Amino acid sequence: MYRWYENSERCYSYLHDVHESAIPDDRDEKRFPESHGWPKWFSRGWTLQELVAPKVDHFFNKEWDPIGDKSSLSSALTKITRIPANILADGLSSKQPSVAQIISWAADRRTTREEDRAYSLLGLLGVHMPMLYGEGKNAFRRLQLEIIRKSNDHSIFAWGHTRTTGCSGSFLADDPSYFRDCSKVERMERKEFIASVRGDIPEELSDVPEERLRTFSVTNDGIQIWLPLIPCRRAVSVSEARLACRSYDSQPITIILAHFQSIYFRYFGHFKAPVHAIPQFQQTFLPYQDERCQREFIFELDVQMLSHEGFVQHVVFPDDVVLTDNSITLSGTNDCAVIVFEREEDNTRFALVEAPDTPGLMMNAIPGRTPIYELCVDSFTTPFILAGPGSNVKIGDYGRFRRDGTFERKGNISDLAAELDMDVTLDPVQHEVCQEYNDAEEGGKSIKVSSRNGTIVLRDATSWSLPHNADVTSLLKSLSPYLSDSHLVTIVVRCSECYHRQHTPPTIWADYAGEATREAQLPFPIPLYPRPVRRKLKTTTPLYTVMTPLSWCEEGVNEETWMWFNEIRHNFYVLVNVADGNRESASRSLMGLFGGRLFNDFIGNITFFEELPMIAGNLTSMEIDKGGNNAALDLQYQ
Repeated sequence: MYRWYENSERCYSYLHDVHESAIPDDRDEKRFPESHGWPKWFSRGWTLQELVAPKVDHFFNKEWDPIGDKSSLSSALTKITRIPANILADGLSSKQPSVAQIISWAADRRTTREEDRAYSLLGLLGVHMPMLYGEGKNAFRRLQLEIIRKSNDHSIFAWGHTRTTGCSGSFLADDPSYFRDCSKVERMERKEFIASVRGDIPEELSDVPEERLRTFSVTNDGIQIWLPLIPCRRAVSVSEARLACRSYDSQPITIILAHFQSIYFRYFGHFKAPVHAIPQFQQTFLPYQDERCQREFIFELDVQMLSHEGFVQHVVFPDDVVLTDNSITLSGTNDCAVIVFEREEDNTRFALVEAPDTPGLMMNAIPGRTPIYELCVDSFTTPFILAGPGSNVKIGDYGRFRRDGTFERKGNISDLAAELDMDVTLDPVQHEVCQEYNDAEEGGKSIKVSSRNGTIVLRDATSWSLPHNADVTSLLKSLSPYLSDSHLVTIVVRCSECYHRQHTPPTIWADYAGEATREAQLPFPIPLYPRPVRRKLKTTTPLYTVMTPLSWCEEGVNEETWMWFNEIRHNFYVLVNVADGNRESASRSLMGLFGGRLFNDFIGNITFFEELPMIAGNLTSMEIDKGGNNAALDLQYQ
């Protein structure tokens, strides 16, 4: 059919819902509610090829009055369809767009039969495959596999590259709407791709056989492809992959890969690469069957008390998440939900979300001036501080920070609970430390972790933390009258022995005999990289993390925290139509801040609102249920 349109001398397009002699300049949701605010012709799947293929296409309104042709209406058509003007004028032969860009034109189009969303793209993509009505979404998956068999365009994997939440067990999209953010995606040739990453990738990458960059294939174990991967700072099981395609600038588009038990998953979130990470060119097998991530997770919410207080459900976001009979269903694609309740009598609204299952809501208490040692624990990077000489820090120790940034221990919550006749047992939970390396000087496998003050080398390191259960949460809340404004040791690292390597001052130089001397005493300056000074630390618990339970907070909130909270509150107001603003922008901001920031367990343990504790403090306009897993933000406004 595409060839039929392409070979025609002229085509005529009838816009049955346009009464004027011009195409609308702006989106009008009220006038065209079922077609995204534009005439319905532009929302139909099969009309896409009717627009692109013919050389001449004349448009008519409801009264069959002429509106114009593709040439005269190119500016308006580009605005509506996101199709570049040169494609409208000269067709696909002028400049072959990327696969992702072509599919993005169909992102907002619908067809009567689900399979036709894929079949209507066959001619545009130059793909031949049989039409099997009844296969549903599998038609679009087959289309992508056929594209991979005939093309080496990496943009087929670029769908959703701007998303910040969610995960997928398949590296193929479910339908064309997943490519909505790909209207500017372009292919990159091999030389251009290599040149764009040459500064980060070793020189030997340029010697990689060309077929590895140009070919990828479909196998029974997944899509076999070679990609440059960079490990994530926060999780060794997560990597950033660079694709040979770009959007807006010259840098390659990146996607995030996560692997669990040798199986790869697509992860959407914020990526932090190590400062000096070097990409590794690796072969991967990307699954194209999403059998695992189709699982749904049902959460039962106890909101009976809200009705007694006069609150009713106001809105649930995203729109495709439904709250039915006090239960909400989330999945890999919708891994976060905001439920807003309203009480009309005093104009009070608040949002209900799931908080992480942690021992009470806490926020980071380590001062900015204190050197941080980042260690990978259970595949996630955790900040630690160095214990003082001879100190024996224990889980559950509490105290405060001195002005010089050192932690001053005051006691332990277990001892305090015993004095108050509280029967609580704290059994620490062991975690895996993931940064082993072979150190010839230390004589075996060790852990090496660095900060601006030097490097710590640990032998036989293990990590331990407070247990995550209701008893600990209740204990922290009960101790709040005694430990206000105190900080708590929640994680420690133990080892058999440890060493601190600190660099000598840069003003020291070396002469030929290797003895230290001043630069002025040398016949000519010989620069010397700082030589490490190695000393053994007299402790078996050298590293620990300090947090502040919110139930212990009494100090005021700084200006930055107030600004952060006000921004969050404004975004909530936009979602509930109290304040003016862009709902889509507000929702993206909230999802980026709360949902999917930390994908904790690729089996299905979805983490919600990990950073909620960071914004709390002692806000009079915020109330938090510190004893459970639900947190409520009171958004009452004056």
